[in-house]
Amino acid sequence: MKNNASEERRDSFVKRHAIIPKLICVAAAFLLWIYVFRMDSVDTESTFTGVTVTLENTSVIENESSLYVYSGYGNLVDVTVVGRKSVIRDYTAEDIRVTADLSSIKSAGEYFVRLNVNLPNGLTLSSLSSNTVTVYVDVKETKNLDVTARMVSGTVAEGYELGELEPKYSTVAVTGPKTALDQIDSALIRLELGYIDRSLSATGRIELVNRDNEEIDTRYLQLARTEMEVKVPLYTYKEVELTVASKYGYLNDDNCKITITPETVLLKGDPAALAGVDSLCVAVIDEKSLTGDSFGMFDITPPDGMTVADGAENAAVNLEHIGTVTKTYTVDKFKVTGADGIKYDIKTESIEVTLRGTLLELGKITADKITATVDLSEYTSGISGTITEDVQISVNSAEVYEIGEYKVKVTIG
Repeated sequence: MKNNASEERRDSFVKRHAIIPKLICVAAAFLLWIYVFRMDSVDTESTFTGVTVTLENTSVIENESSLYVYSGYGNLVDVTVVGRKSVIRDYTAEDIRVTADLSSIKSAGEYFVRLNVNLPNGLTLSSLSSNTVTVYVDVKETKNLDVTARMVSGTVAEGYELGELEPKYSTVAVTGPKTALDQIDSALIRLELGYIDRSLSATGRIELVNRDNEEIDTRYLQLARTEMEVKVPLYTYKEVELTVASKYGYLNDDNCKITITPETVLLKGDPAALAGVDSLCVAVIDEKSLTGDSFGMFDITPPDGMTVADGAENAAVNLEHIGTVTKTYTVDKFKVTGADGIKYDIKTESIEVTLRGTLLELGKITADKITATVDLSEYTSGISGTITEDVQISVNSAEVYEIGEYKVKVTIG
């Protein structure tokens, strides 16, 4: 019995003391709740960093004043607000709107525009890291600039000469504020070329420079292209012989002597192109038009891409016939071609044909061996009347040819 009473007293003691910790936890929680409530009810400051500044009414000044905004975009500010912590925690920098109203700007220039802040409910503005944003506006224009190129470093191989650098396009269009455009004189490409032993092409960055060749700040400018290909010509020199050609191939060293003054010229050109040039033809002589010896002045025209470096512009050409004479024959028979379907009558009874050749070869020629051809293929049966038509002369000899032109009158229809 004593043992049972002792156990009951012990259980009662344990139960009475076990409730004490629970009461303490409830009291602590209540006190913490009171503390948090009191702390959250007190306004506190907090800073949102990196809030983007939005420019408003840019289209208004563009439409009304033809002004364009060139700076002020992408600015960031820090916004310090006041509010309850629980409210502040609900927002980020994206929930805060900072704007700059440009609608009052009427002329070009630099402006410090005051910032406006729109905060979410429960927050009030304490301060800004900057109260204004700098905005640059100006009239928008486009200017076409001459493009030049310059070698700033490089070595030209011995025996060669660097030509004038040739940009692919002679001008480049630049668009931007008028104030900035007025400072630009030209567009320049500076090339670093290394060792040069041939003509080549190189691509370089386009710089905008003033009259002193100082580079212009291009942050507000827009170029139609930022790079451009440049031809870098390399030249060398070569002395070549002047020659003449025979139109029909009858002239040669055996039947004529041709003297050209000067005999040679100095050509300047691309090394690869010059390598294939050993002579320069200054004239094509029509031997069938020469009744005797002849003398003439002819322009010296170099191949494309080359120039005459020694200044010679003309060449004197003297031709002297050797071992050939002329002889005249009366031809009264004509060969007519292309006359199918038309009626014709050759009114010219005969023509006097002059041939040139050696006495030996001319002695083999008789009038009946000379063919005089009249071609009527361009006429149709509906045409009638008297015409003058060319006569083509041919001789059965590789060394004899006719001198001059010949015609006959023909009645068609």
